[in-house]
Amino acid sequence: MVMRNWVEEEDKFISIRTPGLDQAVKRAMNALTGMEGVHKSHALRRALEKAVDVAKQDARYVAQKTYTATPKKLFENMSIGYHSDNDGQEGELEFTGSWGLHLYHFEPLPAIPGRRPRGGVTTKVHQKGRRYAKELDGFDAPFVMRRRQGDYGLFAHVTGTGWGSVRGSAREEPKNLWKNSVTMLWGPSPIQALMPEKTQQRIIDHAAGVFTQHLRREVEALLASLTRG
Repeated sequence: MVMRNWVEEEDKFISIRTPGLDQAVKRAMNALTGMEGVHKSHALRRALEKAVDVAKQDARYVAQKTYTATPKKLFENMSIGYHSDNDGQEGELEFTGSWGLHLYHFEPLPAIPGRRPRGGVTTKVHQKGRRYAKELDGFDAPFVMRRRQGDYGLFAHVTGTGWGSVRGSAREEPKNLWKNSVTMLWGPSPIQALMPEKTQQRIIDHAAGVFTQHLRREVEALLASLTRG
């Protein structure tokens, strides 16, 4: 299978495109050459919809088994579709989603503002990974703070500008100095769980099998209706 990895779009969404399902579509087009165009088109579309639904379920399962974030957060910005050329013979599955999730969604400890462990708030990103406090060069230990939107986020101050620092506590400094030197920490996008080629191949193979199976049913139902008619 040929695959193109990360494609970053202008709106900060990421796409993975996996050409593979098109082979099953090509075989189907050849098998349906004698069928009336409109019937063939409807049968292909319905079978493809079933295949894409299966691919979506598989992709969600992989992401959910990989990361600790809740399914709601993992998939609220994730979509899967099949894009093809005009005659439907060339196409690819496309997995699209936000370029990352707030690190706060990966089991922060402690999860509310107030307590500030010396080493910083820890998170556990991978289901089978370890818990640790994320470290960024030039930044202090991570801490939890309420965001403008009303929910919580995980942040870090530029070293020397946080609460309790000499600069941050100096009265001659601007009141909002610390706000201008804080950054929110990000975790992975659920789509990163789909990066391994073997994972993509399993999803494509499953989707292609479902496509073929449902197309056969569509054709059988169509032939039966034509015979009755």
